[in-house]
Amino acid sequence: MKVSIIMSCCDRSNALRNTLESWTDLTYPNYEFFLYDNASDNEAAIQKVVEEFSPRFPDFHFIRNHTHANFNMIWNKVAKLFSTGEYVIFAMADEIISTKDIIQRMAEMPIDARCSVNTTYLDPVMTKELDTLKWKKDPRIIESIPGFWNYKIADLDNRDRVNPLGAGLLSHITGWTREKWEWFGWFRDEPTGFLWIDQDVVMRSRCLKIGTHTVPDVLCYHQHHAPGVFDIQPGYRYRNERQARLLEPAERDRE
Repeated sequence: MKVSIIMSCCDRSNALRNTLESWTDLTYPNYEFFLYDNASDNEAAIQKVVEEFSPRFPDFHFIRNHTHANFNMIWNKVAKLFSTGEYVIFAMADEIISTKDIIQRMAEMPIDARCSVNTTYLDPVMTKELDTLKWKKDPRIIESIPGFWNYKIADLDNRDRVNPLGAGLLSHITGWTREKWEWFGWFRDEPTGFLWIDQDVVMRSRCLKIGTHTVPDVLCYHQHHAPGVFDIQPGYRYRNERQARLLEPAERDRE
């Protein structure tokens, strides 16, 4: 089974370099990798990373857009127009993955629902330590950074670093078969946004009475960065299957 990995980046070239390092030398034999530059200000820095890593992937594709777009539009575009895999993984560019057999582990999950990888958050000190820590051959070494397992992200939502209930949201790495993604309707294709992509996908899934499988014993380590600015608009209320699968309009909340 061929797998497509779709990743969007915007500046933060050092974080991108670490992330691509972790995605190299995957044990799965048949995959393509798409990196989409979402209007980076420093195109030269991203281009340098691409030139460094593209030869290390068996099938690497780089796409640059000079106008910033929402994640949902980027992922829809690449998934529908360019990717060819029977299984499609969406990934973000700040996450270092913990294991080189991540594709096998994701592809082996039941397909009655999409699967996601639990995300852990590195604080600024932990992220800086990546520059000197010898983690590249074994990313699990990152978990040995002091405080890794007891760090609280109280400034975000007062949860433990790893959600004990699993990766229930879209998470930062998620996958499903192409057939199921197409049935689901992929993502809303709107430039103005709506809540946040995680929340919209979860609400649609709940309407369809399907959940999310958490891939066991796999983590992604989110490198710290300055908070972004998001154009978050009101969400939708899904009343039936056709609305949840984006086959007919749904009622939108007011501002």
